[in-house]
Formats: sequence, structure tokens, C-alpha cells
Amino acid sequence: MSSNSSKPHNINNRDAEIQLQQEAQKLGIIGSLFGARENAALYLAGLIHLIVLIMLGTLMFIDETLRSDITTAIAGIGLTSLGFIGGLLSK
Repeated sequence: MSSNSSKPHNINNRDAEIQLQQEAQKLGIIGSLFGARENAALYLAGLIHLIVLIMLGTLMFIDETLRSDITTAIAGIGLTSLGFIGGLLSK
């Protein structure tokens, strides 16, 4: 009797695996990194913000004459991404 009860369980696992593969194909490469369409914009903006923070951190150790100009430009991008994230979260 236990062999009969395990058969439907195996079929359900196989169906679930097929469904997961189909969903992964729908999302594509970018979707697999950033998730579903609802969250992709939020994750992408967060990634951009993280990159900007890393760039600002490294610019603190580079040429002092360019530091203020580059910092101002990159900070603008970072603040824009924060505003975008805030707008997404308020929906």
C-alpha cells in the first residue's frame, strides 16, 4: 500500500519541477537574478544604489582634485535611485 501512495507524490514532484522550469524560462536570465516582475524594478534600483555606494567609497581614495565633481555626479545618481525606490515602495 505504501508503494501506491508514493506514486502520486512522485507525479506531483515531477509536475512541480516542470512548472518551476517553465517559470524560470518565462523570467529569463534577468528575471532569475531580480525575481518576478513586481520586484524586479526595486531590486534593480537597489543594485544601482549599491554600485553607486561602492563607487563613492572608492572615489574617496582617488585624486582629490576630481573628488568633489565626481562625488556630486555620482551622489545625484544615488539619490535618484533612492527616490525611485521610495516611489516603488509607496505604491
